[in-house]
Amino acid sequence: MSSRQENALRWLFPVAFTCACLLFWWSPSILMALLKVTSDLKPWTLEVSAAALCVFLVGYLFSLRLVTRPLLSARVNTLCSDFAFKATVALALPAMVVGAQFAIYRAGLAYGEGHDIPIYTQAILYTHMFFAYMFLGSVPSCEGSDRRKVLWATVLVLVPRILITLHWGRFFAGQTVVAILFIALARGWIRMTARRWIQLFVVALLIFLGPILTRGGLLETEKIAESAPQIVAFFEQGSTLHFFQEYHDDLPSTCPPILVSMTERVIPYDKLGVCTIKVGDRTVPETVDNLLTRQDSNNLGTGTGSIYIFELYLVGGVFAIILGSLLFGACCRWWVEHLGSASLFGGIWAECLVRSLMAPRGTLGYEFQRIPTLLLATLAVILLCQAIDILGMRVPVFSPDR
Repeated sequence: MSSRQENALRWLFPVAFTCACLLFWWSPSILMALLKVTSDLKPWTLEVSAAALCVFLVGYLFSLRLVTRPLLSARVNTLCSDFAFKATVALALPAMVVGAQFAIYRAGLAYGEGHDIPIYTQAILYTHMFFAYMFLGSVPSCEGSDRRKVLWATVLVLVPRILITLHWGRFFAGQTVVAILFIALARGWIRMTARRWIQLFVVALLIFLGPILTRGGLLETEKIAESAPQIVAFFEQGSTLHFFQEYHDDLPSTCPPILVSMTERVIPYDKLGVCTIKVGDRTVPETVDNLLTRQDSNNLGTGTGSIYIFELYLVGGVFAIILGSLLFGACCRWWVEHLGSASLFGGIWAECLVRSLMAPRGTLGYEFQRIPTLLLATLAVILLCQAIDILGMRVPVFSPDR
């Protein structure tokens, strides 16, 4: 990977994270200041959030560079990469069927009505995405037949998600687009020019605003002031910083919410009957987003979202925000560095980076909780591929050369 491409990836992520903080934390206050409308956010809240971002950037920019060495032999990497591509192609049709099914169902409903994406649909789509990311992260190059495979895998994993995004969560397809973009930048498949930066900006706008326009309701929010345009209320509704200000002294919990959010995928808290709360008629893990949902809406189906600095604050106040943001930034830098070489684990780090962009309106567990299960799943694929190789079995696959 050339230094130019490495620098493009290195700087793109912190810029993107800063933009996420700007969008989810400060955009309403900036708009109100420009329009001379009084904001409810106090200076202390703004100062703490700005300090958290600054410390995150320090942790990211000045963390120790880790030496990246291949964990597996080239043969094992090739075997598993080929298997991942075959699985991506094989699961494409089921993924498109369930994606179209859910899109048709949601098309007849207003946004916010009806049930969320079913478990069986999620199982198919996330398994499909797992293999697509594994292939894209481990493919040796993006030239010749490998290039055609990369394009096929990208299209096949995106199409069912785009169908769902049209009438459901706007980031469902966007997260996959960004993950693939990060892999491409890290591996040097894309040369960033001024034109490409403009194209990237346009894609980001489409991801954020496109689905909202297709489902309607861009300005269907309650005005926060008579003198403020409706667009201000729209950004205010998506902001999470007011949760930190409103509940930082009034959100009781029996367990550390950050520990629960990072382990809820591997520890069945509801079965054990510990670290859970009642939200509506459901028993859910005691994470910050669930605590806020209970406090603010009492309806898990219309969750309020969360904010990672609040999760850290509940651990140890402002000091925990500073230390946690520093370590969080260092982890993101580690993931960025390890995306630069072909690896079966590259898709995991790409997904972690994408989820990190949502930390200003989510929990840290959202970034870290899936790592243990994804690592185990990857190791299982490695063992399976080695067994197939030893037994001399051959698995037929669609070839983009045909």
